[in-house]
Amino acid sequence: MYYHKSSVEIFDDISCYQKIRKLGEGGMGEVFLVKHLKNKKLYAMKIFSSQEKAERERKFMEKMVSFDGIAHLVAWGKSKEKVFLIIDYISGISLMDYQRKKRKISGFKILCWSIDLCKILKQFHQNSPSIIYRDLKPQHLILKKNGKLFLIDFGISAWEGEIVKPYGTKGFASPEQFRLRQPAIKAMDIYSFGKVLEFCLEKCSNEKKLKKLAEKCTKKDRKERFGTFEIIEKRLKKMLFYKIYCVVISTVFFLSGIFLWNHMRQPQEIVKKETTNGSEFDFTKNLIRDYKKQLKDVKHVISFSKLWKELQKIKKEDKEQGELLEEMTWQSIYTLDGKQKEEAVFSFGECYLTKCIKAKESFYGYQRVLLYLESERKNAEAAYEKFIKKFPAYEEIYVDYGIYLCRNKKWKKAKKIYQQGVRHTKMQSNKAKKLKEKLGT
Repeated sequence: MYYHKSSVEIFDDISCYQKIRKLGEGGMGEVFLVKHLKNKKLYAMKIFSSQEKAERERKFMEKMVSFDGIAHLVAWGKSKEKVFLIIDYISGISLMDYQRKKRKISGFKILCWSIDLCKILKQFHQNSPSIIYRDLKPQHLILKKNGKLFLIDFGISAWEGEIVKPYGTKGFASPEQFRLRQPAIKAMDIYSFGKVLEFCLEKCSNEKKLKKLAEKCTKKDRKERFGTFEIIEKRLKKMLFYKIYCVVISTVFFLSGIFLWNHMRQPQEIVKKETTNGSEFDFTKNLIRDYKKQLKDVKHVISFSKLWKELQKIKKEDKEQGELLEEMTWQSIYTLDGKQKEEAVFSFGECYLTKCIKAKESFYGYQRVLLYLESERKNAEAAYEKFIKKFPAYEEIYVDYGIYLCRNKKWKKAKKIYQQGVRHTKMQSNKAKKLKEKLGT
């Protein structure tokens, strides 16, 4: 069973879903993480005791089929007296948990989240008839690993103008939500948006413009608040543009300052290089030019070992220039896609690893490969196995691989790798000793 934007599946047999764990519980029902036994995909299963509540949420979610940034309805069904909704499972961390874990959150991040949230809620209010979410709070906002924001749980959503019962989360719901016989209005969501923004700003200082925007959203008198999310989004985008502009300008001035300082610091040396030893200077210049040519066409580079050798020549001739080109190379490689990117990262990383094993030098390139593995979260084990096969006497690889396996709770395999490391290396570094303690070997 797959989700299609045009339709939602109806079923009467839930045996094809395997319960994994409980995700949450509320007045509307229980939520479980489930696995579809055929397609092996993970979903959230919401179980309702009241058919009326389930039917209401289902109707809202069917209207949101084309919305971006939300958990979509995949299927629904009945079993005895209970009603089930199968919803997309959004893996990530709630904004509430994220804020608690972090000591500080940058204003740039908050700006990006706020714009994403505006775009999501704008869809609700632009629907015909408008949908009022009514329960906006950090617990219902999920941050995925890629930084994208998602909205979940539509249990108390209402149509605009619909008379609703007093309900909401204290600290985030608008004052009018707790009044009797109150119609659902857009101003309710705008107030809650401001409260969520205030919550994020608790871990951020020097964001006066954002604080003022949040204050206007949370005015007691709803007439004093912003009228629409379109207006809020425009204000936020202006702030973001200004912030990016300031960063770019300051970076330009900073780099210009470094260039001028270096130029003024060593005028004699530069003149000498250009006049008395012109051939050496020309050689370096030509190397850099040729290297940059190859770098521009990194997609078609066959031999990364050749590229690496050229980079080492440049570093010998001009260390600063070489280090800059080194960083440019990695950034160029990261722009590649799929397998090409993966192959390039490992090819380039292997060059560094070979050098550091022979010369017992820094393993900068190897560390970059590890960072790549951590960020991409794919084929990590295969990559470690590849490095072990190629460099069986290098202790660092066994240790890093063992730590990686421990983090993923693969204890048996971690012990095996540690024992393999003992057979081929000394395994006497501090990292190796800590791994030994962790494994209890």
